[in-house]
Amino acid sequence: MPRLVAESYRRLLAQRGVVTVIRTPFQWVMSSPVIEIETGGYMGEVGLYVPLVQEPEASRILEGEDDAEAEQGAGSGANG
Repeated sequence: MPRLVAESYRRLLAQRGVVTVIRTPFQWVMSSPVIEIETGGYMGEVGLYVPLVQEPEASRILEGEDDAEAEQGAGSGANG
């Protein structure tokens, strides 16, 4: 996905306690000759990785189901 989108997802997941890593295609090699890539200036395609044990939680968050559950929980507490 484009890095801008991946960074947005990464921040959303991090706020909810999900561990994430963004990898550019150039990070798979030992050294990179382009300083923009190393300093985060690369805005091309990247991979966003989460630990396998947190994948279901990350999917719920990104699909918006986590927000719906939080709203229902807050609503039932106010009515109860």
